[in-house]
Amino acid sequence: MVRREDFIFNVTLKYEFNVGKRLEIYNNGGWLQVSPDIFRSWSGKRRIDNKPFDGAVYYLGSNKPYRRKKKAEIPTAK
Repeated sequence: MVRREDFIFNVTLKYEFNVGKRLEIYNNGGWLQVSPDIFRSWSGKRRIDNKPFDGAVYYLGSNKPYRRKKKAEIPTAK
């Protein structure tokens, strides 16, 4: 069940990194530059200004922590 407070427009999202830096995710054999919202929700390899980043992963549009799985994906609330 999706709760009203889980939607992005009702939650101030946590960012554990500088959103002004170059944020990249590894997908399909290469690095892609992405928005801070996608970056914080990506469960695969991430880097900031070419330095590996291993911070918390959150469900897209929420501050609910995501338990990592082996496959890289963008978690969405169910």
